[in-house]
Amino acid sequence: MPDGYASHIKQCVVLDQCKITGLKTHDCHVIFQKLLPIALRKLLPENVLNPLLQLSKFFSDLCSKELKDEDLVKLSETIPETLCQLEMIFPPAFFDIMMHLPIHLAEEARLGGPVLYRWMYPIERYLRTLKGYVRNKAHPEGSIAEGYILEECMTFCSRFVDGMPTKISQSERHEDGRADQPPTGITIMSTVDYSKKGFALEQLSLAEVNDMRHFILTNCGDTAPWAREHLEELKRNNSRNPDKQHRQEFVGWFERRITELHKDGKVHKDGKVSNLIYALAKGPDHLARVYNRTVLNGYFFRNSDIEQDLSTQNSGVVVKGDEATGNIDYHGVIKKIIFLDFPPDKEVVLFQCDWFDAPPANRTQSRGYKNDKYGIIDLRITAHRFKEDPYILGLQAQQVFYVRDVKNPDWASVIKMNPHNLFALSVLNGVGLDEAAEADEGGDADVLDVVNAEIIVPEITVPEEITSWCRNDDEGSSVDASVIKSIKPVEFEDVHSESDDDIDDDDAYINDGHVAPLGQEELDDDNGFFL
Repeated sequence: MPDGYASHIKQCVVLDQCKITGLKTHDCHVIFQKLLPIALRKLLPENVLNPLLQLSKFFSDLCSKELKDEDLVKLSETIPETLCQLEMIFPPAFFDIMMHLPIHLAEEARLGGPVLYRWMYPIERYLRTLKGYVRNKAHPEGSIAEGYILEECMTFCSRFVDGMPTKISQSERHEDGRADQPPTGITIMSTVDYSKKGFALEQLSLAEVNDMRHFILTNCGDTAPWAREHLEELKRNNSRNPDKQHRQEFVGWFERRITELHKDGKVHKDGKVSNLIYALAKGPDHLARVYNRTVLNGYFFRNSDIEQDLSTQNSGVVVKGDEATGNIDYHGVIKKIIFLDFPPDKEVVLFQCDWFDAPPANRTQSRGYKNDKYGIIDLRITAHRFKEDPYILGLQAQQVFYVRDVKNPDWASVIKMNPHNLFALSVLNGVGLDEAAEADEGGDADVLDVVNAEIIVPEITVPEEITSWCRNDDEGSSVDASVIKSIKPVEFEDVHSESDDDIDDDDAYINDGHVAPLGQEELDDDNGFFL
């Protein structure tokens, strides 16, 4: 699993005893929402599997960071049917008060908001912090009070200390430096962070640079007018294969065209050529910075080479397809994380990946790609495709991780991840993001497409004889309601109970945390308690 996503569940598994021990509550959520559907879909029959998948999807949707009112109404309507289906599978002893609780959870989310602001995980973690303040076990409350006051004082004083690293000023474990940067004018460019270390300089060949430049120019929205202009020019000249010729000649044509416009100060039909467009046309430095890890788009990425001996997995990526590709997602693993430097002090992040198989448009299967009826994607991870097009922009990458099939190790299931500390807001204060961006004088509003790991569960079909409220297997009997009125109520004698004032102070109960054993005479008095 990705770094920091869950505990090391592998160490909690005891194969000899066939059980899992030492799990945290969050680990149970991860197993139930992510791993259990993948494991059960090939083991259980469909009438048993569907209610379990429905329950897993219920908690997955309920615990998401973004909740919609219409979705919560739908969850409230479907969860009773799911529990009724579970009652047909599990024994009655399984259904205690906790199995009844999910009926009220969706309505509570409508009233109280997202679950992550109300559940007990932050409280439990903070209780662990308070327990760490205890130094004198004879007086734990006093130790916690002194530790809390000391922490507050140090936090207050650290806000007035400049030039010294403190607990407040230190960065997070995986911090995305690009998140707080102002817009640079070109969406794919960002300002170079010279404080970032841990890279190796690599001299790129001319062919590699041309391939990278072509990918950057054809995937940048600011250069789209010139790409269309070059294609139209090739078609007017009756080129035999305009797409192939465009791939070979567009980089050089774009550099000559932008240099001419920038030198003479001419204005293109789509606007004046800026200095950043001119820097993009001249190309990057051939000496690239290569990292083995980076934080981007709210994800922590690593290349696959350094994960050979690690138990975590952060190299899986997915790129969403467009209408031309049939909206098929492309999955792969990162081989290199490349930072290309452009003047003045700008950079573009590229990922060099090994891609797995993807089906043609309007199809859900191929030799190395399977998409079952539950929406779970299986990939043949030993077969690589699209070797002539290995690059993607870092801004296009979203993270996935692969769960290897036990019976067939060449195949793995895909589980999509959501970005950390980022939210997809479809409505902002009653105004759509497009309207908010137009009303904002400062510029654009960033819209992030958050990946939701949705599991498609077929609708539960209940037989007609089960949904009927009338029994036809036994003849009913009639009861006269007037008989109930003739029953005399049972009168009970008043039992005098001692008040607190009648109890002697010397024998008063002291709550010292210990339970006193009952004497034999106290046990014998209990015989008169029952009627």
